Amino acid sequence: MIANIEGFGTKNLDLAKYPKGVNPLKDGSLDKYKVYEVDVTKLTRACLEGSGLGVKDIDRSKKYVRAWISFCGCITAAWIRHLVF
Repeated sequence: MIANIEGFGTKNLDLAKYPKGVNPLKDGSLDKYKVYEVDVTKLTRACLEGSGLGVKDIDRSKKYVRAWISFCGCITAAWIRHLVF
């Protein structure tokens, strides 16, 4: 599972009706899964830096990055570890 860590802030967890202080990335509820915590927003901004796109358009592009990561069969755990570490 690839988790965009930006989406697990207090505001988003409140909107998802998680109890205060509970974060599924930290509470052990996802332990049965191999979870890669990736800052997709940071990666997208770094990739599109200097592209001429504004911040709003760059942030919209992260949807495509997530889709590519999710559906591309060539994504490997080693590649993800390379991005994260």
